[in-house]
Amino acid sequence: MTRALVVYESMWGNSELVAHAVAEGVAEVMPVDVLDVVAAPVDLDDVTLVLVGGPTHGHATSRQKTPRDAREKWRPGLRRPRRGAH
Repeated sequence: MTRALVVYESMWGNSELVAHAVAEGVAEVMPVDVLDVVAAPVDLDDVTLVLVGGPTHGHATSRQKTPRDAREKWRPGLRRPRRGAH
């Protein structure tokens, strides 16, 4: 059976919203799961399509320090629970 997986990392929630919107479209043609990168499976044998999205605050692919750098630059003093792969 074909199945899609949308994997996202989201710091402020925007990338998560986009991931769910993408999944709505994909759901019209195949079953789809939406997961935070931390919960994404390693075994993708039963997955036909993988879509990956990440935050835009670092203007590049997420790195270990990008969430911290974004908080310090855009929202100093904000302490949020760690999300994503970091």
